[in-house]
Amino acid sequence: MLGRVLCVAAAAYLAPLAGSTLMQVVGFSGGTSPGGIGDKLANPDKYAFSLTARMESNARAFALWQEHPLTGAGLGAFLERETARVGDDEEPLQVHNTALWLLTELGLFGFAAFAAAAIGVFAYCLKTWRTLRDRDPPAADWMLAAILVLLAWMTMSLAHEMLYQRIPWFVLGLCVGQSLLARVRL
Repeated sequence: MLGRVLCVAAAAYLAPLAGSTLMQVVGFSGGTSPGGIGDKLANPDKYAFSLTARMESNARAFALWQEHPLTGAGLGAFLERETARVGDDEEPLQVHNTALWLLTELGLFGFAAFAAAAIGVFAYCLKTWRTLRDRDPPAADWMLAAILVLLAWMTMSLAHEMLYQRIPWFVLGLCVGQSLLARVRL
């Protein structure tokens, strides 16, 4: 079952890249935007993808958070500040650590709201897994997959902005949807 979830995640992740590549092979370039993932893979900007850039953006985000610790600087404030800081030949950096991004732009209050929601989803998945493991093992497997997605996502969010990532949301929704169907059948 976990293998099926991983295959769905891989297919959902790779389909846009494969479709874009196929469109370029047949000569259709409409709808593709410069700076998309295909361009980044073909010609990566070494600085923007570097650990150095991420550490610098984290330090600047932390400094901005210290200016507004409770309420944050506001959505988009970090990118606005970065855009003003860089020259025409440089791309503005983004905060890739989700916790730091939430703290920087939404403050402790906003971070607490997201943390409460994340803890609620994790608690739901754990409770549902415990409920279903004896009654409906395949549905329990879906909940176990959701728990693994959440744990991997939590780890990944230390170096990537998790709310931007589409695939974990898709897989998490698939897993939780399966568990809701199983609960209705019980």
